[in-house]
This record gives sequence, structure tokens and C-alpha cells, in this order.
Amino acid sequence: MGLGGLEVHYRHFATDTIHELSDVATRLGLTPTGGSDFHGDLETYAQAHATTYVPDSIALTLHEALARADADRAVSALTRQEDPGR
Repeated sequence: MGLGGLEVHYRHFATDTIHELSDVATRLGLTPTGGSDFHGDLETYAQAHATTYVPDSIALTLHEALARADADRAVSALTRQEDPGR
């Protein structure tokens, strides 16, 4: 299984940091993700999300990665059924 994604877009990241993390994700074959990382900070949930920006393209990339993971799990399940000793 291992690491599949890297949080590239975060509300407090500078533009340069986003570009650097995006490059790292690409280089390592990781799916770029984003979010508010809200843990009850000093602002409300609504305030945190008002300052959160994740490009729409990230959602498409994430959906594709999830579909690949589902397909991989299905193949693994079939393989285990065909060879129970595995």
C-alpha cells in the first residue's frame, strides 16, 4: 500500500511552498491533495474553509487515484480467491 498522496494545497502555505510540494508530489508519483487541516483552531470551521482553496483539478486527480486504488483492491481480492494459500 504505502503513501499515495501529499497535501500540496493548505490554507496557510505560501505560493512558493505549493509549487515546491507540487513538484515533490509529481517527482514521487504521489497524488496532490488539499484541505483546511481544521482541528478546532482559533477560528470557526466556516472561517477556516472560507480561506481554503484547492483547485478543481485536484478533485479529478484524487477521484482517478481512488478509482485506481479500488481497481487494485478488486484485483487483489480476486487473486486471493483464486489462490487461497497466498
